[in-house]
Amino acid sequence: MLRVIIAILALSTAQVQAGAWPREKGSVFLSYSLEIETEAPYQTYGTIYGEYGVTDKLTLGLDLGGDDTVSDKAFVFARYPGKPAAVGILSAWEIAIGMAENELAFRPGVSIGRGIKWVEIDGWLGLETRSIIFSNGLAGDFEADATLGLSVTKQSKLIFQLQGRIPPIEPAYIKLAPSYIFEQRSGRHLEAGIITGVMGTDELKLKFGAWHHF
Repeated sequence: MLRVIIAILALSTAQVQAGAWPREKGSVFLSYSLEIETEAPYQTYGTIYGEYGVTDKLTLGLDLGGDDTVSDKAFVFARYPGKPAAVGILSAWEIAIGMAENELAFRPGVSIGRGIKWVEIDGWLGLETRSIIFSNGLAGDFEADATLGLSVTKQSKLIFQLQGRIPPIEPAYIKLAPSYIFEQRSGRHLEAGIITGVMGTDELKLKFGAWHHF
């Protein structure tokens, strides 16, 4: 059962992370995404994300992102699961090191999640939190993503995500990012969705992505 849940969560959203679910030993997950603004000058933001299961518990990964002109983030990370709770809630601890806004930074994080079933539809709930800490001790963004995923058919999934950010100086904001995922072939999924502001921002973006799992 745990292996089934891990496989489902490997196809999670935006941050395309497995969150509290560990990656299976020897398995690889790669994702690419592109966000496009719907108003001029139609700026884009791209990400590359990867995970590798070193053991059934230890996962190593890479998280890259940037817009048309500059790299926004470049992190390598390690994630290790916590002790499962009696109610079926899983947790994981993560530590990342790399660059954020062209500065050396650390990014500790905590994730929790659990599998759910609604009528005859399997799914999952997840919450991922991360905090950027620069090498000079100054704090960067605090990030929190809440995700609901539903496997509506054997080949398609619906994902609804709330993305919250608290920058150190600028106002906090929340975005809603619903997306549709379709299995093009075994081990390859395609994603299409939108990202729209809910609080603190009125931006609207289109999102397209592809994931590979092997």
